[in-house]
Amino acid sequence: TYLEACIENHTKSNLYMDQVDFEPAQQWSATILEADEHPSVVKSTIRDLCKQPVLIRAAGGIYNYLYQLRPSSDEPGQMKTEGSSILGKFQITWRTNLGEPGRLQTQNIHSTPTPSKDVDLRAVKIPPVIFLERPFMGQSMPYKSNRENSWPF
Repeated sequence: TYLEACIENHTKSNLYMDQVDFEPAQQWSATILEADEHPSVVKSTIRDLCKQPVLIRAAGGIYNYLYQLRPSSDEPGQMKTEGSSILGKFQITWRTNLGEPGRLQTQNIHSTPTPSKDVDLRAVKIPPVIFLERPFMGQSMPYKSNRENSWPF
């Protein structure tokens, strides 16, 4: 499940976003998805500590945050809430040009379950090496068809 937060600034002042965190409900875990950085950028703890806040410009500036939600693992003693539509809530903090703080915590965000049908596919061609959590091209065909299709997996 993917959750997108579109933050739009309709004030007369720039907003410097300190925190836009999604606090998932008990049955979910959340990961923020960010664009890949250029390979020349070295990842370091110091860089993460000195990270500049996101600027959302006054009078209509927009910034999007994307989160991937996955069902949390079944741990002993953890109550499983089947059929719950609660995803979680956002915790958002910012500062204005003069450093005035702002804070917003949303109500619980609910989802509407979408019915899905199972798809039976037979892999016809796949690359010799596949990296975890990276897209790859392959060819497949439905079990009850002779027609091959190329799909990104």
